[in-house]
Amino acid sequence: RKILLQDSELQTIKSNVTSTVQSTVKQEIRSFSEVLKSAPDKPDICEEKLKTVVRSAISEDDRGRNLIIHGLKEENNEKLSEKVSCLFEELGGIKPRVEVCRIGKLSAESAMSVRPVKAVFSKTSTTKVILSRAKNLKQSHRYSSVYISPDRSPEEREAHKLLVLHLKRKRDSDKESHHFIKDGKVCSVSKTDNIERK
Repeated sequence: RKILLQDSELQTIKSNVTSTVQSTVKQEIRSFSEVLKSAPDKPDICEEKLKTVVRSAISEDDRGRNLIIHGLKEENNEKLSEKVSCLFEELGGIKPRVEVCRIGKLSAESAMSVRPVKAVFSKTSTTKVILSRAKNLKQSHRYSSVYISPDRSPEEREAHKLLVLHLKRKRDSDKESHHFIKDGKVCSVSKTDNIERK
C-alpha cells in the first residue's frame, strides 16, 4: 500500500510540475510576443535575421557531429560502414554508432579519384576523440593515405585552404623547422628541439 501511495503522490507531483512548467512557458511566450508587438516598426532584430542566425547555429551544431574522411579506397558494391568501422578500430578501438555515405556524384571523372566519406555521429564528443587520434593514421600501414577532417562550412574551407597554402610556403622557405597548423594558425618548431623532446 505504501508503494501505491508513493506512486500516486509521485504522479500528482509530476502532473503539478508539468502544468506549472507549461503555464510558465505559455506566459513567457505571451510576454515575449507582447514585447515584439510593442517594439518600434523597425526593430534592430528582424525576423529574417533571426531565422538566418538560428539556421546558422543549427547547421554549425550539425557539422560538429560530422567528419569527412579523405582517401578511403572506393570500390564497387563496397560495404562502407564496415570499412569506416575498421578505420576507427585502427584509431584505438573506437566503436561509435555512425552513419556514413560517399560525398559527390559518381561520374567518369570521379572514377579516377576517390570520393570523400561523410561520417555522422550522435555526439560531438565522438568527433573530437577521433580528430585527436587521426594524426596516428600516418603511422598506419593500411591507412597512411587516409586523412580525417572536420566538416567545415564553405567559409571555413576557404580559410583552411589559405592556411594550408601558407604552411606549404613556410615548409619551402624554412627547411630547418617543423611547421604545422594548430588552432587556426601556422606554428613552427625547430627540428632539433623537436628531436630533443622525443
